[in-house]
Amino acid sequence: MIAGVMVEIVSGGPTWLVVETRVPDLSPEETLRWFTEAARLNQWWGDEALIEPRPGGLFEVGWPSMGWIMRGVVALCTADTLVYSWTWDHEPGQPARTVVVHGEPAGNGTILTVTHGPYRPSSPTLPGEDEDRASHRDGWLHFLPQLHEAIAGEDRALQRTPQRPA
Repeated sequence: MIAGVMVEIVSGGPTWLVVETRVPDLSPEETLRWFTEAARLNQWWGDEALIEPRPGGLFEVGWPSMGWIMRGVVALCTADTLVYSWTWDHEPGQPARTVVVHGEPAGNGTILTVTHGPYRPSSPTLPGEDEDRASHRDGWLHFLPQLHEAIAGEDRALQRTPQRPA
């Protein structure tokens, strides 16, 4: 893990999970490309991604070794915001979730906010979705530091790339 990388749970529910991290040296648009370009997304999140970054487009991320495929549909994709809904193939009984990924300029970088849900709170007649929310929280706490690693790795590769003299 990169020293100084912080991923913070801004809100743990009960209906929505909100996670935030600061991405230095990238604009919101550059940061969102790590979610909307399959080759970049595969560097930090899944093994096989298929992404069509337009309303109605596919948003699929797969982990073949685990037998997991997350299938979703893009609702909105702008320079600084991605909204998609998704379900797991291997958990057909789970409700669809919505994820909002938003980048906000902050100094020379971006504050990246991921909002995930909705989750049904517990009630006397219905079980809550605390376990599902906790699993998604743990997932973002695991994968967002990997996003930072991938970005840093790309930066190092660009620095090593020889430049042709002008």
